[in-house]
Amino acid sequence: MRLSAAHIFGPELTIVGLFETALTYNGGVKIILSPSLSMKEDDTHGFEMTQPLFQSESQILRHQLLSLTTEQLQKAWQCSDPLFKKLLAQMEPERRGYLQAPTPALLAFDGVVFSAMVPKVFTDAQWKYVNEHLRIVSGMYGLLRPLDGIRPYRLEMKNRIPFSLYEFWKEKPATALEDSIIINLASEEYARLIRAHLKNARMIEVDFQEFKPDGKLKKSSVHLKQARGAMVRWMAEHSIETPEDLIRFDEMGYSFDENLSGDDHLIFTRRLS
Repeated sequence: MRLSAAHIFGPELTIVGLFETALTYNGGVKIILSPSLSMKEDDTHGFEMTQPLFQSESQILRHQLLSLTTEQLQKAWQCSDPLFKKLLAQMEPERRGYLQAPTPALLAFDGVVFSAMVPKVFTDAQWKYVNEHLRIVSGMYGLLRPLDGIRPYRLEMKNRIPFSLYEFWKEKPATALEDSIIINLASEEYARLIRAHLKNARMIEVDFQEFKPDGKLKKSSVHLKQARGAMVRWMAEHSIETPEDLIRFDEMGYSFDENLSGDDHLIFTRRLS
């Protein structure tokens, strides 16, 4: 059965009805993303940075990381020996009290999602859009705005130091997203922190899949991340303010698939040659 916008977004939701529904959420549309493990510093951006919403909590976590023994850190990070040695070396200046200069969050993360987004070439209007609408869920900082100044870190939500980060953060990041329509472009590891504590917000799941030549559907981790970054860039380019407008997304050969999509779950597909 082909689904109309009314099926996807709720009964009797025409374009006007959807817009009126969006207005009942005073926080408007918010996009959530996962951070990336790879990070970089940038001292050429020229932006006036903001302070992270949960700066004091992040300082507690940094202090906790610095207090861990080498064995405890290796258990927490769960990484290869060469990478572990590299991470230890990166922590050494901070152990001696040297703090690196902060970088805006959206420029600090350097993974596939952010490379596909290409924030370095954003116009002023695009920066204004993402600063209002985009939030990055973070194990270290809880929830980040694009211009929040942050320093490099290595801390995933799944890491235990030795306590659980889900227990540490609990409802705090979600409270900053209440009264919003949330477009979920984050991985489940990070989205679950938000989803578990929402009380007055609506979360719309977005997924990207591919049809193989034999007609079977598959997911590619790299392509999924690229599509997430491309969607954020596209939303900023088109100043997307309602979830109904998302179905127009057509980057990287993807298009909205009405047959696979359902209530608050939008699926975009493309065909592989």
